[in-house]
Amino acid sequence: MREYSKAIEAYNEVRFYGTGASANWITSADYQRAQCYEVLKQYSLAKSMYEEIIRREGGDSPFGIEARKQLDRLEGLLVPDR
Repeated sequence: MREYSKAIEAYNEVRFYGTGASANWITSADYQRAQCYEVLKQYSLAKSMYEEIIRREGGDSPFGIEARKQLDRLEGLLVPDR
């Protein structure tokens, strides 16, 4: 519905208040939050989220591998946030 800022808030709730959430749910929420940041052209925030996923899950994990792909793709897009 293109309400990316609201979506980011919802994904933050999973990350920070979802004490019963599984690690996979939290990582998925972080990934979706990074995707929202990209749509909003907040590339450095997206990059930080992908880096956090790699640190937390490991670079060889399925989540880490996907986050690395997204980071590599973002390298050409990184410009200062507005």
